Amino acid sequence: MSQAGIYSNMGDEYQLLTAIDWAIIILSSNDYQWLEVESTQWGIDDIVIGSTDGQIICCQCKKNRNYGRFPY
Repeated sequence: MSQAGIYSNMGDEYQLLTAIDWAIIILSSNDYQWLEVESTQWGIDDIVIGSTDGQIICCQCKKNRNYGRFPY
């Protein structure tokens, strides 16, 4: 895998962990209704959360630093 591919994969992992964190929050709270990952209908595509009051939370997840050696 190229160095760029490794960094891209790290970003995907960070996005997945962020989505899991939000999923736990949503399941344990009555303040949120739904979660989309890799959404195609919003301007921010990584993670989109719908709250019960109609607000939308959009998360653009990025990881752009290498804090260790591979594999980690």
